[in-house]
Amino acid sequence: MMEWLGAVRHVGRPPTRSAVLSEMVASGELSLLDETLRSALYRFDHQISSNEYLWPEAASHLTGATALWDAVEYTSLRADVRVLSFDAELLPLAESELEALVIYQGALRFAVSRAHADAVEILELIEMSREAR
Repeated sequence: MMEWLGAVRHVGRPPTRSAVLSEMVASGELSLLDETLRSALYRFDHQISSNEYLWPEAASHLTGATALWDAVEYTSLRADVRVLSFDAELLPLAESELEALVIYQGALRFAVSRAHADAVEILELIEMSREAR
């Protein structure tokens, strides 16, 4: 439980949309790129855009004042020293918050995984494009 609570409290910062890509789209320079690379860049941008709502919503549940944090006290003093206590009467009231945390963590994990896979694909396509020259 301590490992899980520690993990869910750290959502990190959301990735931001690429200003360079936006500029390339606006100037028409994106059309100079190979169709496959262009499609991969659009997919990556769409993934980031689609998840812009997810991070703030997840962060508010994970770090905000909720029934869960009323019921559970989790303190990480150091990496090897953590303290977990809970109020047995309040914990049942936090069930929906626990479920929301699981859903948000899964959604965040999927979003990061998808964005990572897209970024790897883009880098591979750029490398192939360089080698073809």
